Amino acid sequence: MSVGRKDHRQPPLAALLTTFAVLGVLVARDVTIQPVGLDFLCFWSGGRVALVDPGRLYDFQYLTLRQGFDPASGILRPYLNPPSALLLFAPLSRLPFLASYLTLMALSVAVLATAAARIRAPWWWLLLPSVAFAIFCGQLSLLIAGLVVLGLSFRRRPLIAGLLFAVAASLKPQLLILLPLALAAQGQWRAILFTGGWGLLICALSAGVFGPRTWVDWFAALPRFHGIVASQGLLDTAITPYAKLTALGLNGAWAYLLAPAVLWGVWTAFRRDAAWPDQLIALLGGALLISPYAMNYELALLAPAVAAYVARTQDRQWLAYAAAAALYGLNISAGSLSLIAALILPVLGRDLQFTSVFFGADGGSGATRTPSSTSALTSVGEASP
Repeated sequence: MSVGRKDHRQPPLAALLTTFAVLGVLVARDVTIQPVGLDFLCFWSGGRVALVDPGRLYDFQYLTLRQGFDPASGILRPYLNPPSALLLFAPLSRLPFLASYLTLMALSVAVLATAAARIRAPWWWLLLPSVAFAIFCGQLSLLIAGLVVLGLSFRRRPLIAGLLFAVAASLKPQLLILLPLALAAQGQWRAILFTGGWGLLICALSAGVFGPRTWVDWFAALPRFHGIVASQGLLDTAITPYAKLTALGLNGAWAYLLAPAVLWGVWTAFRRDAAWPDQLIALLGGALLISPYAMNYELALLAPAVAAYVARTQDRQWLAYAAAAALYGLNISAGSLSLIAALILPVLGRDLQFTSVFFGADGGSGATRTPSSTSALTSVGEASP
């Protein structure tokens, strides 16, 4: 690809990034709908309750009251992360709410920025509106994405990788549901063992600090939370196929028909050592596809991968990447369309290994792997130590 073509694409790239930045700033308008850090309020309140009365941690009405809301209104705001996440939330809850929220968001951005620097991801992942929205809500998406990317980059050091994966899973285990398959595809058996070992240690530590009963209560709370999601209309605004089918009055379980394709995609992406954006999309995007419930703030999990594709200005498919990224950038209004936009990026590139599902074992005719010097689309295993 000629340098001239690359230069020719700099103005539209700059325009796209400027649009992302503007949309990110406009996220602040959501303060008219909900306060900043409203989702983090659940984490903060859960941490405080765990320190003084862990037996009521999964009492949905009590947690709603602790956050200053009236459960009689019919809107419940439970704490539903596993007890292992309290090892993060409980110390943070000792701070005033605003200081605690800012500390977690700064930590999340720092972890993801460290991961992005390690794999030489383009810096403008920070400009994507999904990042601003996750920060506005006070969610964990950026922290989990950073931990996962770091874990992938440490694949030659399974002890460290396992710790990073285990910490991420301790916060939201449903997002790492495909990780064992991914690691098995690469023959990373030591990483699987270390991840499990670290995970058990984290769970045991949380049980020791907050009591083993909290784990029993958490498992018992999951069906009740599913009922709240349905009764409070949260599935209407969720981004997963399961949620969309349910919102249309159909059986959401039909979405699980996607599971074989998702499993095959993860296996082939990792087995054939696809570039890190491809692995991130397969691993975390696949988890969102088969999850019953996920909101649009989880789209920030894929922000580094989307930014990496936008950086591939030398590819002949760049305009298609840019269009998909633009749709992804409208995550607040587009919802599930943004998830689809991120997931089709590998298909548009036709060099992501798991597109063999659609194009055959070699990714289709004309498939190429021409990494852009600006995006550094190297395998995560080749990241510098």
